[in-house]
Amino acid sequence: MIVNLNTIFTKTRSRRYTGPSKSLIAAKLVNPESQLAGFTGRIKHEVSAILGVRVTEVRLKKHMVWAAYKGKDGRTCSQFFSYRKLPIWQELVIAKILECPDLGTWGRFSRALRWEYNHFLYVPEMKDYIEETMETRLSQLKSQQSNEEQT
Repeated sequence: MIVNLNTIFTKTRSRRYTGPSKSLIAAKLVNPESQLAGFTGRIKHEVSAILGVRVTEVRLKKHMVWAAYKGKDGRTCSQFFSYRKLPIWQELVIAKILECPDLGTWGRFSRALRWEYNHFLYVPEMKDYIEETMETRLSQLKSQQSNEEQT
């Protein structure tokens, strides 16, 4: 499922300090800086679609993407983007969920996702698809565990 880029993050949220981060990145369950390093061309395209301008350069940071583009006056502009705004983020998270080897790792993912949903705005379609994948993987892991207990 690909997310409609026109519906991304139209709401704003109040920012207040809630303690140390327990996000997917902080929990070291996902490392977009290294895991998305080979996809900078695609990230450029996705950021370009969101901004409506041609992005000339992207740099992957630990928690964000830095994008450079030409402004209307011809000068170089730059902006930071959350990975969570990009459809490739959904694909990365789903791939990591499907790699969960056991219920313990799945539980860590579940807790980190709950924290993410409370602190970051996710596109509803993206959130639903991730949740559907979590439920599917949970049933697979439970089935796998019950098969191991029977043998």
